[in-house]
Amino acid sequence: MSTSKRKRGVRSTQKAVADRHMEIRLAAEQGQGDLVNWICDRFGFGLRTARRDLQAIQKGDPTWWKKNIVSMRGLVNGRSAPDGHMPERPELQEAIAGVVVLEKLTGGMLSIARRDASRAAKQTERLLNPADEANVRQLRRFIQLRHQPTRITEQQTEAFARIVEAHLKGQAVSISYSTIDEVARPDAAPGKARKAAPARLVGPVCLFHAKRSWYLLGKVLDGKSKGELRQFKLARIERTATSTTAFKAPTDFELDTHLRGAWELFSKDANRDQQLKVVVEFDKLFSKNIVETMWHSTQTTEALPDGGVRFTATVNGYDEILWWILQMGSHARVISPPELQALVARELEATRRLYA
Repeated sequence: MSTSKRKRGVRSTQKAVADRHMEIRLAAEQGQGDLVNWICDRFGFGLRTARRDLQAIQKGDPTWWKKNIVSMRGLVNGRSAPDGHMPERPELQEAIAGVVVLEKLTGGMLSIARRDASRAAKQTERLLNPADEANVRQLRRFIQLRHQPTRITEQQTEAFARIVEAHLKGQAVSISYSTIDEVARPDAAPGKARKAAPARLVGPVCLFHAKRSWYLLGKVLDGKSKGELRQFKLARIERTATSTTAFKAPTDFELDTHLRGAWELFSKDANRDQQLKVVVEFDKLFSKNIVETMWHSTQTTEALPDGGVRFTATVNGYDEILWWILQMGSHARVISPPELQALVARELEATRRLYA
């Protein structure tokens, strides 16, 4: 073989390798998790040759490798191995959780994190064998989740991403936050610019979704509320910026423990540990629904002679349980305490005046 022919052969081989490596990179960037098996299936290689290709890519561009392989997220079996190989395939039940349920959640309360969640579902689905793929297709139609509608805006999505980034880096966030009064208050004069929301330095402790909204639970690191744990509704965060202030969230924090005294999420009372016993009687029409539903961790129920039920729970504030009682209308009657009776009566009278 002539020298020129040999050179053309080398160039042709080098181009083929470069094209193959480019295709492998693209597959990784699109969420392909088990790269070794994918390379074997795509190009007909053995495991050794596939791993050799990945080693060459890693050596040639370590920055890309770190971004797309080492830091790969959302895989059902955890992070990929250093060579991009995931030897374990999920069981069918894992596939249900990873593909069907996760996929459906991305349309509801997890929609703010849709990109990562959808990627995880796709990666899981690629690891299934043909029989399991058919089962998952069937379960997609069979398992249905009805979500509470959640308003998701670009501002909330950005706040969510910044807060998650800060938590992973062990940093606080600076947020501009408007209270409900500041949001609702009209401008003093037409055309007058609304006063900017004050900036607060917050250490992110927990992100959670409840009652149709996303919330940040964080430790306030400045101002009059310094040191307090506060809840911030993402919809009211006007601006979010990462901070150089270090903050490490407690590893033993449990949201349920933190909210154990609340009816659902909040209590405006200064003493979060106070024990307020609430007794409400429901008529026969509503009794079955009250008994079969877990409304609060402290609840107890007692059947009444007329077919109704007496409901008892212990909370640390009346604000949220007040609105729960009001939505039951004439089917609920507060027995005690007198303070809650008065609050219900006051709201009902105010409502009556609206229609007088």
